Amino acid sequence: MTDQAALVHDPLAAGLYRHLITFDAINHNQWLRACAEHATVGECRRCGGHLSPRHPDQRGHRFDYEAACIGCGQTYTAPGGRVLRRSSAHNEMPGGWWDQRMHALKNSTGGAS
Repeated sequence: MTDQAALVHDPLAAGLYRHLITFDAINHNQWLRACAEHATVGECRRCGGHLSPRHPDQRGHRFDYEAACIGCGQTYTAPGGRVLRRSSAHNEMPGGWWDQRMHALKNSTGGAS
């Protein structure tokens, strides 16, 4: 995989890079690799900063994955490796996202309100 392909951001996958997701769950081996290489695993929903992974906690037979934003410190957790779809809440979308969305909607309807 090229470095460029690894940086593709998939907003539907909770801010994590696509290469970390397999069938709506975090790929354990890819996550461990990111931890070992001190690589980032995604982008923060709040500020757009990079997410730094923490080594997964094992709870019985499941692993809980956690990452913290390098910029604002926001922590994200995926219990059992489940990747939850992003919320459309205003405070969880990147800056300017709602403005662009409303502009696109106005243009697709011919400017009618």
